[in-house]
Amino acid sequence: MGFACVVGALVGPAALASAAGSSYRLSGASLHRNRGHVAAVRDRGAGGARALALGKGAIATGSFSLPGPALGVRVRARAGRCAARPILSLGFDGARPLRLKLSLRRFRDQQLLVLLDHGAHVVKLSVARGGAACRQAVLIDRLVFVPASPTPSGSNPVAAAPLWVNPDTSAARQAQAWRDSRPADAAQMDKIASQPQATWFGHWNDTVRSDVAAVVDRAAEAGRLPILVAYDLPYLDCGGFSSGGASSASAYQSWIRSFAAGIGDRRAVVILEPDALPEWDCLSAEQRASYISLLSDAIAVLTAHPGVALYLDAGNSAWQPADEMARRLTQVGAQRARGFALNVSNFQTTESSLAYGKQVSALLGGAHFVVDTSRNGNGPPAGNAWCNPPDRALGARPTARTDDPTADAYVWIKSPGESDGPCNGGPDAGVWWPDYALGLAQRAAY
Repeated sequence: MGFACVVGALVGPAALASAAGSSYRLSGASLHRNRGHVAAVRDRGAGGARALALGKGAIATGSFSLPGPALGVRVRARAGRCAARPILSLGFDGARPLRLKLSLRRFRDQQLLVLLDHGAHVVKLSVARGGAACRQAVLIDRLVFVPASPTPSGSNPVAAAPLWVNPDTSAARQAQAWRDSRPADAAQMDKIASQPQATWFGHWNDTVRSDVAAVVDRAAEAGRLPILVAYDLPYLDCGGFSSGGASSASAYQSWIRSFAAGIGDRRAVVILEPDALPEWDCLSAEQRASYISLLSDAIAVLTAHPGVALYLDAGNSAWQPADEMARRLTQVGAQRARGFALNVSNFQTTESSLAYGKQVSALLGGAHFVVDTSRNGNGPPAGNAWCNPPDRALGARPTARTDDPTADAYVWIKSPGESDGPCNGGPDAGVWWPDYALGLAQRAAY
């Protein structure tokens, strides 16, 4: 549900504006006169309210506080007598400003995507003339912040649309390469290529926002739901085969905002930071505290998008005890997400994952979860070896039909055929290994 309350005012003597419906707003009349010609004026076009007038070279700033995350801002403004439509610049918290081309001579509501967490913020406004002379100041009636609406707990977001099948995976290319020379093996590889799989994003993405947007756009065009994995925390994999990640906490915060901006207002399932919570025993107390802060922030950023179904990684049934896993999920505020993900890149059976998931769910008040079934067809190997164990098989195909009210779906988060690391004859972590993929497919129960 949205916020139907007044959440703060811009700096200045004016009273708070009232909230309308599910949004909350700040009056332009409350802005602090910072530099240039800035004034609060009455204007009939704004319904008699006091609007903010920004003249040439004017800069207005103000501070405000939000009780929850906001997904966007609606700006009610108009230009004066200008030769061309001027551009209003809005910057939040020192970030790169958003630019909005204003309507001439009449007030108009226009909405921009902006991700703002709960708490205090600063806004800065100015006008870019673009060479067009204006005889009157630009008038800003109000800024209306649009709160994020969490996914209703009673609905299954993974069942809302078919999952997206990427036609250009390594498995799809391998099947095509073998089509003529090795038709039987190509048919086996089609078992992998034909199924929806998650797309992973991390430090290897130099342009994460556009990379995420490209995947989400393709899925939206097909009318399907993509699964995305965010994997870029500092100290990633505790220096193991998948080590890497952001160079600092601030770098990660910037990265996760770019990741979220790539999704925009589209729909997506997001798996947040595999291994981060169950593996953090290897971290120092200071590093664990950083993880709590960063994951909590990431949850706020991602759940600000109503189309995102967010699941935090919670390891697998053979890793942490259920009560310990629930405690860690609670520490980072997982109750704000849809739920948690189990068995990512692992081999535990679906049955044991469901039993474990129900235990964790009960401790979290009924949180939902998804299970990675990409490679669990033969269950775990002896000793729960996790790095390219031999004789494994594809598990259940992705589906939202789990016959369990708390299990939203079986999904393929790990891409079958990508190596776990340089062990058991495999290449580096994440590198395509066709022989291993072929074995997974050949041993599948279908």
